[in-house]
Amino acid sequence: MRSFTRLLLALAVLSALTSSVGVAAAASTSAEEQLAALVNAERTKRGLRPLSVDTELGDVASHRSDAMVSRSKACPHGLAHAPGYEEAVPPGWMRVGENVGCGGSVAAVHQALMGSPTHRDNILGDFEEIGIGVETDGRGSVWITELFATYPVT
Repeated sequence: MRSFTRLLLALAVLSALTSSVGVAAAASTSAEEQLAALVNAERTKRGLRPLSVDTELGDVASHRSDAMVSRSKACPHGLAHAPGYEEAVPPGWMRVGENVGCGGSVAAVHQALMGSPTHRDNILGDFEEIGIGVETDGRGSVWITELFATYPVT
């Protein structure tokens, strides 16, 4: 029982430490879950509804991030929009958007995306779903693809 109490105390301290630096991700949270939480926190603090995480969009986003890692020699620590992404998104969408970035951490790339008007517009845009792909290269750089979509209600 004493070790259980210590564990709970340690978790409470860890929670307080991570929330004090603005990190909402627990150690067991995947990079994709961390990024989805960051995106949805931005949306909800502005009164927007959170995006639903879509696994099909996520598969496409993961493939695109993996392809960027495979093609690149080094992370440019920047942001982009990749041409032709609309064709890779599962068909039937009414609205679609994409953000691509590379940097030292999920949080750093997210902050860079929020600092860019066109990328922020996607994060806060009139979308209902998000797919996220996060890959880390051999140098520890994080490559992110966010795909946003709205599909007709069926």
